[in-house]
Amino acid sequence: EWQDDVSSLPTSTFLRVKYAQEASIRASFGFPILDMQNRVVAVMIFFMKNASHKDESFIKFITAVSGGLNLFLRYKMLEEKVSLLQSAVGSSNEGIIITDTLGEILFANGAWEKLAGYTQEEIIGRSPNQLWGGSMPKDFYNKLWHTIKTEKKPFIGELENTRKDGTKYWQAIYITPILDECEEVRFYLAIEPDI
Repeated sequence: EWQDDVSSLPTSTFLRVKYAQEASIRASFGFPILDMQNRVVAVMIFFMKNASHKDESFIKFITAVSGGLNLFLRYKMLEEKVSLLQSAVGSSNEGIIITDTLGEILFANGAWEKLAGYTQEEIIGRSPNQLWGGSMPKDFYNKLWHTIKTEKKPFIGELENTRKDGTKYWQAIYITPILDECEEVRFYLAIEPDI
């Protein structure tokens, strides 16, 4: 919103008229700062010493600046959510793995490390079949991939895995595809309680 001269506004419209007059503040321009849901979380206001009609070039410049501020704010809020999610997932008693669409591991929590005996450093970028899987019949894996990749639905099952020390163990598995806004698979989330 642009105001040509805030010092001439009624107090009911601009509560700080008295201070604007004392500081010789005239023109003003304000714009919203939005969160990830496009809700206004702050308003940034610029004041000028001279009364002025709407300056389109100034508005374009400030609009560009506000776009950058909005992106920065969204990034910071997303960063906080990711940190919260990592904390929650990391402290879960259930083994949790996140993979890309090819099944390469991007993340594993501490409970999973205890269950399988591998560290995150040993598994990031590798697929479960390269390390501890592959013990089930081919039909099992075909059904699993058809369910999560083609149907884009959660898969629930039990499978035999092998710990790093060679010990065999049965594993319940819940794998769900994580879809983007276009309903395309971006990641897979696997929850693996110890049975």
